[in-house]
Amino acid sequence: PGCIFSKKILSLLIFSQNNLGNQTCDFRIMRYIHYKTRYGYHMINLLKSYKKIICSLSVIFAQNHLNNIALVDVKSFSQLAARKFCKITGIKGYFKNYYSGSFTNNKKLNTFKAVIVAEPKAESRVIHELKSTHMPIIAVCNTDNSLRFLDFPIVLNTNSKFSSTILYYTIAKIYGVYIKKINNNAILLKDFIIEKIKKIKKIKRVKKTKRTKKRKKRKVQLRCRDSNPSLTGESRIS
Repeated sequence: PGCIFSKKILSLLIFSQNNLGNQTCDFRIMRYIHYKTRYGYHMINLLKSYKKIICSLSVIFAQNHLNNIALVDVKSFSQLAARKFCKITGIKGYFKNYYSGSFTNNKKLNTFKAVIVAEPKAESRVIHELKSTHMPIIAVCNTDNSLRFLDFPIVLNTNSKFSSTILYYTIAKIYGVYIKKINNNAILLKDFIIEKIKKIKKIKRVKKTKRTKKRKKRKVQLRCRDSNPSLTGESRIS
């Protein structure tokens, strides 16, 4: 069953094009690269990335309560999947509201045991802040990112919306089905991609109109010229 489980995850990662890297590559990530295409793109070895996912899951699920883990994801196109992931697992997320000093100047610093960072190149201030706290840093990075100060780097394609949602979906599925014992049909992929539209019931507001005064019909007053046909030049017989 473990072999079948790993094949399913690898097939999902290939289907979402997580093996497609950038044209630039850091020298520390060269061991995660399978080969370079003729167009200059680096193809990622997903087997090594899968091993890093399993290692990071052991760190995440070793905690008694997942409230002790923080997720920092400022990317706009993957926020729906990240919010759904935090809702299922109970991880505290920072979305567009992260301020420098949230971890070091916080009085409740001991509450966080690990931090998940998406795209550390765009959020370098988070890495420089966490390196002094001695927390394990799990980072989802692309080929152009640096692996400095990262404990568990997961090298995948972070430029696509579908590829990042697949990673959140697989981790949430593993936690929900195998650990939290949720029904398999309760966690669906479409919930991570399409936002549910809440049906708002239309309340008909009845306006009470009180007619205190009846509108008087305006009488059309004819001019003297129109009332007297002799002035208009018309005969009374006509």
